[in-house]
Amino acid sequence: MPQTVEGGDICPLCTWSSWLYYSARHGGGDGRMPEFMFTITGSIALPSAQLFEDAVAIVGLDDVSRIDAPSVRVAEMIIPVRGRQHRIPFRLTAEESSLTGDSFVLSAEIRSSEKSRLRPGDFLTTAAFPWRRDDTADMLLQVEKI
Repeated sequence: MPQTVEGGDICPLCTWSSWLYYSARHGGGDGRMPEFMFTITGSIALPSAQLFEDAVAIVGLDDVSRIDAPSVRVAEMIIPVRGRQHRIPFRLTAEESSLTGDSFVLSAEIRSSEKSRLRPGDFLTTAAFPWRRDDTADMLLQVEKI
């Protein structure tokens, strides 16, 4: 399930450190024990400052463990993007139970609208940005104009 952050700001409920944490807000009321969560923080870096109107940034974590098979998206975050931007901060969370593989890659894209597909003029990561469970540093995802 994608996380949507209003107004392009980091969600105030997600102000935890980037270490592995135990989150009661992802379990609770239904009688299940809350899941262990991984939090990945960082920024999407544009080649230069750009002016956006009703665009969206999508940050994803993909399991690329299986050889000769498509990657599997295990976490995704959608961020509304407006105004002049050079770096777009993100805080992506992934449930430990969804991280069944051993090789993960972060990706990012910026679309002119949430309803549109990628098209010329949008931005996309063109290099692999590996992520490991023990990574705690902020990630910098560089995107290129397509």
